[in-house]
Amino acid sequence: MISKAKPSDKLEIYHSWKSLFAFDDYGSIDFFFANYYDKGETYVIKTDNHIVSSVCVFEHPIHLMDKVIQVSYLVGIYTIEKYQNQGYMRKLLDGVLHINDANTLMSILMAYNPELYQSFKFEPFIDHQVVQLSKSMVPAVSTMNITYQVDSVQLLENYKRFMRYFDGYKVRTVHDFDVIKKDLQAQNGKLVGYVKDDELLGYMMYVIHDYYVEILEIVYFDVDMLMRLLYFAANINQNIKVHISTQENWKNLFPRATIETQTFIYGRINDISLFNDLYELNIQGVNDLFRLVKKPLFFNEFQ
Repeated sequence: MISKAKPSDKLEIYHSWKSLFAFDDYGSIDFFFANYYDKGETYVIKTDNHIVSSVCVFEHPIHLMDKVIQVSYLVGIYTIEKYQNQGYMRKLLDGVLHINDANTLMSILMAYNPELYQSFKFEPFIDHQVVQLSKSMVPAVSTMNITYQVDSVQLLENYKRFMRYFDGYKVRTVHDFDVIKKDLQAQNGKLVGYVKDDELLGYMMYVIHDYYVEILEIVYFDVDMLMRLLYFAANINQNIKVHISTQENWKNLFPRATIETQTFIYGRINDISLFNDLYELNIQGVNDLFRLVKKPLFFNEFQ
């Protein structure tokens, strides 16, 4: 039977994450359990008093079609290997999605194996472009005025300005940026900004890996600023991986770059009737939204 995790379950769930998600852990799991875990609701299925399947659920406000709605973000979905293919994940998600139906308009998740979630009516919702660059592709420009000392209030202002071009994004706060900075540091990363005359003109979030630097978010308002931030990253590691929206056309800027479009977020509408009433629509699912939104969708939250 599905139940809410108890405080005493946290350590067992932590150890399961460290084992099952080791391939994707660069310090992020420790930070998650210290800073994010207690802010959500965690659901578990137990057998013989041990947790065999679990998921964490967080509520995020997102901007969608001129309204701000709450969505349930499912992270850390797992079943212990010994108990896989025995229906535990189906029982877990059936129960959690039933709870979400009563609490939020949509459920979203990142999926390593998307086919596992198709029967739960999760559909591709928001794509990213992943750009592979090398230092030789980025013009050598001055990185003066790029600093690690970036004010969170100005970061939020830059983020809001950049998101005017998009829809589907999380409505962030100053506190969100305070936490993001610490999260990046825990993963061997940083947030840097270009500050001129005390004004923030763009920023970049990155994580350093063994053979490349991964830019998780880059906010800029002209090509000059983009090149300055990218050249800064290229001086950290000559190989760069960048996550950007599908709206940004970098092929003209970097004709030799490898650019791949990937589904970043899968989504389902929890209560179709309520969603249709709110937006005065008559749709059947997430896939129908693409013909209705007026701006490109971009959601860039990893937790």
